[in-house]
Amino acid sequence: MIKESIYQQYKDSVVNPALRIQIEILDEDYHKNKQKHMDSFQKIIEQFLQKTTKENLTHVHLSWLRTNFWLKQELQYTLESFNENWIDDCKPDIEYFDYTWLLPYMLKFYHMLQEETTRKFAFIPKISLERAFYEAFPIFQQYVREVIRECLLQVQDSRLSELNFRVGEYHGISELMYTGQRTKENPRFELIHRAPQEYFAKDVSDMPAESLEYEKIILPKIHFNHCKFDHSIFKEGIFVGSHFEDCSLQNCSFEFSFLHDANFSRANCQGTNFRSIAGNMDLACAEVPSYYGISFREANLSGCDFRLAQLKGVDFTGANLEGAKFFAEQRRYFPFTAKQNSQIHWMREEEIA
Repeated sequence: MIKESIYQQYKDSVVNPALRIQIEILDEDYHKNKQKHMDSFQKIIEQFLQKTTKENLTHVHLSWLRTNFWLKQELQYTLESFNENWIDDCKPDIEYFDYTWLLPYMLKFYHMLQEETTRKFAFIPKISLERAFYEAFPIFQQYVREVIRECLLQVQDSRLSELNFRVGEYHGISELMYTGQRTKENPRFELIHRAPQEYFAKDVSDMPAESLEYEKIILPKIHFNHCKFDHSIFKEGIFVGSHFEDCSLQNCSFEFSFLHDANFSRANCQGTNFRSIAGNMDLACAEVPSYYGISFREANLSGCDFRLAQLKGVDFTGANLEGAKFFAEQRRYFPFTAKQNSQIHWMREEEIA
């Protein structure tokens, strides 16, 4: 075994750069082909529900089998159905299936690790390389989780209204993706998906609407193109998956809003309040921008307030952070450039006001 400090250096210089490259490519694929992936999983789930003979069916669980990658370099998943006893049901129906969508990206990442480890950290034992890949595995699988989260809203099966559908490597720590009863087990899921259908839109262009006051508004998955929302209040809103590219959002407030998968590329957000936003899902990697984070690529974030913001997976590439407020302890979590580090106003926790 090597010291943790050496392993962290290895992650910083080899693992995270390789992971960033593959996640960026995968992320582009996800957004371009999301409906295709949703349709594939919808078919798998509907076929499984048709086949299962489980009486009093109340739970369905999807797992990924991490060990199959090491043994066969394959990606295999299981679907299991349970009765009301959940994991105490001794005879769940089980079906194994292969799904190769993520495999090319994960293989490429693994090969990049091998090459860069040999070139830069030849003294690192193989077990450290395998540990790094093992830790990255759930980051890739999060894309499957999100595809399933959305495709479940399209599944055509009457029994789904009575089901709890969970996804994760292990039953005991899996995440509730869908529940017909809408329990409070996963309040974040409930909050995101309580929006009525009429709020969903495809494209809102050139909308001049300055000084709006829309606290707690629910507007997910909307494309706001070149809109002007300066001096508007969007506190405690839900903008999951919405796009604000090239918008003007000067001196706005998104405080306490849900913003994961939101895109602010090239937006002018000068002076905007992003304090305490929820900008990521649970297992996102802080060092790797991804679907679960927010894109601020080439945005003007001068004077913005990011204190207490949850920003795992955020992408600040090319962003202007002149005078932006962050707590000093946030410095080590995100891949700021040297220029961005010098632009940011680093604050202490006691400077919360």
